[in-house]
Amino acid sequence: AETGSGKTMTITEILWSRTGKNSFKMLLIIPGREACKFVCNAMREMSATLTFGYLAGTHHKERIRDLDT
Repeated sequence: AETGSGKTMTITEILWSRTGKNSFKMLLIIPGREACKFVCNAMREMSATLTFGYLAGTHHKERIRDLDT
């Protein structure tokens, strides 16, 4: 994903789980706070529901819920 600064962001892990008929939960483990903020903003623009947390101090943990189609 392009962050706009010319850097390419690497998502190190993506975990999907089915929480309902058309509802999924996606866990993104993203290295770096700036990259995480970028993803958060992008997902907000797509009207996804986000909750925030930290993983291992230097990584953000993004829990993206209510991705109903």
